[in-house]
Amino acid sequence: FSPAEKEKIDNAHNPQHAFFELWTAKEAFMKGVGSGFQFPLHHYFIDYEDDEFGKIISTIPLYPPDWKIRNFDLPQDCVGAVSTPTNVSNVRCFIFADHLINQIAASWNLP
Repeated sequence: FSPAEKEKIDNAHNPQHAFFELWTAKEAFMKGVGSGFQFPLHHYFIDYEDDEFGKIISTIPLYPPDWKIRNFDLPQDCVGAVSTPTNVSNVRCFIFADHLINQIAASWNLP
């Protein structure tokens, strides 16, 4: 994490939750640009403009250049994030019952 991100975690009301918010945001960005961990973590940080959206600040030129992050809470104290080169105004989260997930997994021959 960058020094600003570390400070955000350290000063958070719930540091563990703040850590996972930042980590899932960074992971969403790496997946969004399609690089995975080949995009060096120390070459960018997430600047939260307000409580909802973060902006990627990178020392490596990005295309498209204006990536945004939107974090969201999930059940059981989990967090998620969406990364996009445009503003994300609405995130929909669908939660499936366990029996539906098991049916889907069975249809795909998953354990």
